Amino acid sequence: MKRKAALLAALILPACGDAALERQVAVCRQVIPALMHTDAPRDLVRQEPRPDGVRLHYRDEASGARRWLDCRFGPVGEDGSAIVLSGVTLDRGGRQSDITVMLLREFWLARREGGTTIR
Repeated sequence: MKRKAALLAALILPACGDAALERQVAVCRQVIPALMHTDAPRDLVRQEPRPDGVRLHYRDEASGARRWLDCRFGPVGEDGSAIVLSGVTLDRGGRQSDITVMLLREFWLARREGGTTIR
């Protein structure tokens, strides 16, 4: 099953382009301090494209622990050309509630980005 997902991601994501993936990574990185309740630096170890988003593997410098975070994105707008954060899953803490994701999107990211939609 994981192999099929990786193959699907390899086929779908090139259509999104590197710029879209980098934008997803940037948004996902901004989610980490909000959910970890600390601004301690984090080293990005690697990023894995997913069919509906990206997984970030990182090292938390405060604890030295290796962690991961999945960010999912969904299309918005009439033509679906823009994307918006639609889900977050943590290695510790599991899938975040819809309310948590809405608060991240509408308050945390909006303050940092000036908007919540990625074009």
